Amino acid sequence: MTVWHVAGNSGLGKTLLLEALIPQLSGTVRVLKHSHHALERDAVGTDTARLSQATSTVRIHEDGLVLRGKRPDFVDFVTWYASQCDHLLIEGLKFLNTPKIYLSRDPNQPHITVGTLVGPKRPTSLNVFWIAADLPLTRSSATDIACELVKEATEATFTWDVLIQALKTFTGDS
Repeated sequence: MTVWHVAGNSGLGKTLLLEALIPQLSGTVRVLKHSHHALERDAVGTDTARLSQATSTVRIHEDGLVLRGKRPDFVDFVTWYASQCDHLLIEGLKFLNTPKIYLSRDPNQPHITVGTLVGPKRPTSLNVFWIAADLPLTRSSATDIACELVKEATEATFTWDVLIQALKTFTGDS
């Protein structure tokens, strides 16, 4: 499995880039999106809310699945979710210690692990692969960058083992 991790500040085109990347990849693709925005709560006293207070509950709806209540182990959940897919795309979790594709107007991000920088200025670090792009991305520029990322996949991706180790460190399970 190949893992693609895209991060950066809000409004720069992370989702556009993932949307453009998905059709470029062969096989099964799954996305894990982290958000700092709160999810809408179930109404107090409803059956779903009461069950979610008691244990982990997966709510199935025509709009999709929602996991509520006591969270399962994060590493176990990601392992389950990513099982049997060829590519796992992660959006967000910018402080996860993985070689991520980082969208930024500032080429020097000392507090964040960057493998590939997408932005208007060349980074001073020799260890970072750079793709020049005006930010925020447009549909057209995101498609061009997605094609470049697929071509340079060894610079833009990492393996499952790297992800699991980073998640264990991030959650304190190492």
